[in-house]
Amino acid sequence: MAGTKEQVLASESDLIDDLHVNEAWMRHSVYRFFASLHLYPDRDRLGILQKAALQLHGEGSSSVSTQFTGLNEYLGDMNETSIHKVEEEYVALFSVNPCAPPYESYYQDPEGFVRSWIIIQLEKEYAEAGLKIRRSFKQPPDHVAIELEFMAFLCSLEAKGHETSNEVDVRTSLERQYQFLSSHLGNWYPRFAQMVKDAPTMGLYDLTVEATNTYLHLEKSAVRTALV
Repeated sequence: MAGTKEQVLASESDLIDDLHVNEAWMRHSVYRFFASLHLYPDRDRLGILQKAALQLHGEGSSSVSTQFTGLNEYLGDMNETSIHKVEEEYVALFSVNPCAPPYESYYQDPEGFVRSWIIIQLEKEYAEAGLKIRRSFKQPPDHVAIELEFMAFLCSLEAKGHETSNEVDVRTSLERQYQFLSSHLGNWYPRFAQMVKDAPTMGLYDLTVEATNTYLHLEKSAVRTALV
């Protein structure tokens, strides 16, 4: 009977570990969702995002769920007309003569003096993590979607650290998350978000940058607290 209880009953520490694992994987999913929202909105991608928004809104914590309320409603109501409008808005905002270039170097180095240094720095960080940008993705390393994907990857390392009870790996991942948010994504994204809001468009991307910007702010605070 004692052996049976040990197999069936979970200790408080086991439950806490499971909670940390689930939270880290949830954050991984949120970052990947935001990354996809910053890519060209073809019909297949929008279909996947509709399902992902509904799932994340339903399964996330209250702080995560709040970020998806508006996005979930907007994506859920999309039709052929609104899909075409979103495609046009994406091109106007981020592609041809963009109102809000989706690149870190544009905001960190508006004069272009050290833009190549920023690119090299990011490539080095990705390489140190064992990552390399796929050749099929024809964007530089400072594209917002790549930086959001990198944060998702760091969250996956944290989750795996929790799964194996490796506190060193967990802390290393958290430190890298905080550093990347402080030096890169969390530093320039607010200015990018403001440029999107100031552009003469309204709809999916207003909701996207508002939700992403709020989430990054919450993330930086949460990761800093976790490191104390």
